[in-house]
Amino acid sequence: MQQSVTGNVTSPSYSQTGFTLIELLVVLAIVGIIASVGVLSLNTNEQAHARSISAKLQGAIQSSYDVASFRQRLVLLVPETTSENFTLSAYEWIDQQWLRSESLKPLLLEGEAEFSWQTENLVNPLLKLPAEGWLFWPSGEVSSGWIQWQINEETQPYQLSWDESMQFDYGIKQP
Repeated sequence: MQQSVTGNVTSPSYSQTGFTLIELLVVLAIVGIIASVGVLSLNTNEQAHARSISAKLQGAIQSSYDVASFRQRLVLLVPETTSENFTLSAYEWIDQQWLRSESLKPLLLEGEAEFSWQTENLVNPLLKLPAEGWLFWPSGEVSSGWIQWQINEETQPYQLSWDESMQFDYGIKQP
């Protein structure tokens, strides 16, 4: 006796078109994980770059303080910007005049961020300052101030500030 089976019960002849819901969910989960790792990686790079800028600035400020103390001279640290660069140049008070420091090389930050700063208003006409900046006295006194930078338009600005006793504070500037 012979039986014949008809239909799709024993041999499927249909073809699958498209993806199942499970396959789509797995792909979306993988894409989401990759995107979140990429975003976290970019954020970490930005923070590392901001810390690097802070360390360079703090080093220039500390070096100016050291030269003023060890050489017993007034030192003036002057911030300057051009369209692409930020520079901290040092001047020393030698023989009743301000001369560019030979021992303190300028700190040049080329195109790394957009900078702003705050200096004290120094209106002592006897000092004949060549530009606005921060003074470092041989006695260890320092002009307080801050330097702020923003790496790109999407990020919050970072700020390095210090007081008269050379206590530094670094972090994201709060609005």
